[in-house]
This record gives sequence, structure tokens and C-alpha cells, in this order.
Amino acid sequence: MSNGNRVKSLSGKLAVILTVAGLSFMVSAPAHAAGGLRFEEMKCEFTEGGDGGPASPYFVLFTGRPDGTTTTTMIRKPWWDNNCEDGYVSKPQQLISANIPNNTFYMAALIEEDVDPDLYQAQINGINSILKQKWQSARTKTQLQQYNTMAPALADAVQDRLGNDDFHDVDGGWVNTQSGWLYPLHFEDGDPDESTTLVRVWLRMV
Repeated sequence: MSNGNRVKSLSGKLAVILTVAGLSFMVSAPAHAAGGLRFEEMKCEFTEGGDGGPASPYFVLFTGRPDGTTTTTMIRKPWWDNNCEDGYVSKPQQLISANIPNNTFYMAALIEEDVDPDLYQAQINGINSILKQKWQSARTKTQLQQYNTMAPALADAVQDRLGNDDFHDVDGGWVNTQSGWLYPLHFEDGDPDESTTLVRVWLRMV
């Protein structure tokens, strides 16, 4: 049910999966085709022996378009607070960004909220400014070079702004079609040989 390209993130104990509908990567794909990217669903799954995952997760999601424009959005829902237990499903159906053409690079960071989120709009704007500057040079490079440039930049920008919240991981992929499913993204934190928490997030082009 999935196709397209992605780059595996750092190994670890916590895993988050992002699946994007309507997206894949094809060098020959026309860059002018653009749709909207929507956050459809999040599902929490704990493997046997798991010690629990990000009980109150939220996400910082970045998109870098081929023309150099970028967006960075925080995805957080109050009803996620202390609710990310095994089998928990949420369907916020939130539009993340419009005008997402083929060959757009997207990535997300998973963060666990402590009491209240450490990030607010001014900080998200600051993160986007840093990533936009990085993207200007990265956008003309290979996929691997893009990922190796942008993923650490997002991780650093987020962690520099956190107080009590916990950063978990970053992963990313590329838009290559306006319909269809991308290969799931994996976010991990800790020892991959130990129990793993999975949070699946489906995104859709609309």
C-alpha cells in the first residue's frame, strides 16, 4: 500500500511512523503540480514489554519546496495529552500546508510534552527561519545530502528551544505524486534491541 522514497532516521527505542498519502518522489515528476498536505490520523502502538512512549506527543513538521520556500508547523492537540496509550487513535484531519508540489522535502520531529508545550508560534517561526536558510543550499543536492543537512538542523533547532519537554527523533521523505501512499517514516529513541513504541501518523494530500 506504500511507495516512494524515504531515509531511515537514527536508531532508538521509540519509533514514530509517518505515512503520507498522495506523495512519492520521481525525478521526472512535474514540480508545478501542487496540493494540500493534511494530518489525517495518529495511532499509538506499544510492543510487548514496552515501558510506555510519549504520553503527550506533539510534532514539528517542516516542508521545503523546490523553489526554496518553506513552512514549519507545530501539530499538537489538547486531547493527546496523557492519552498516547497502546491502541489510541486520533483523527484531527488538520491541513498542514497548501501548495505542496512534487519533489518537496518534508520531515517531522517528535516531541513529548511535560506539562505545557515549550514551543509557541514565535519559536516555530524562528525554527523555520533557520531551516529556510539551510534549505536554500540543500534543495539542489541529492536526497541523501538533503536529509543529512536538514534533519540535524531541525533536531538542533528544536532542542535549543526546549525546556522541560523531551525531543525524541526526526525523519523525513520526499513528495513525488499528488496521489498514493509514501513509505512510512520511522522515529526511534533508545536501544532498537529493546521494546519499541510506535506512533503511526498518516498524512494525506487533498
